[in-house]
Amino acid sequence: ANIPPSSGINQTILDCLVVWGTISEARTEVDGPRTGVFYPDWQYQSGTCLEDGNEPLYMKKNDVWLFSSLEGCCSRFYSGWNFNKCMNVRGSGLWFVDHMNEKCVTDCKDENGGTCGGLANPLSDRLYSDPKSCCESELAYR
Repeated sequence: ANIPPSSGINQTILDCLVVWGTISEARTEVDGPRTGVFYPDWQYQSGTCLEDGNEPLYMKKNDVWLFSSLEGCCSRFYSGWNFNKCMNVRGSGLWFVDHMNEKCVTDCKDENGGTCGGLANPLSDRLYSDPKSCCESELAYR
């Protein structure tokens, strides 16, 4: 990061931001077909509802299994503690600290590349709108 010392950002924050060499937004989308029909994924047990057009025949024949929104499907089939995971399958795109690597990462699956650091734990990870806020709040002790 080519930020002059007079910018008011301390070295710890610069170190955190330099990990990625950028403060831009991460790529959080997963490519694939979108059908507008969500169904519970019990075949692969992903803990969420899918929208890929591959719902089992018994679900296609009885629309009690099918929903027009992810939220509706998650509410019906993955309530309680499982609801957050169901809704957050791709990640929020917000930033959280990866304490093991001492850097801030984006809440999205690692395989998406870029700044993705895996899915945040909705119960314990604080989420931030940008990496600077994450670094300042979570890694200021360094």
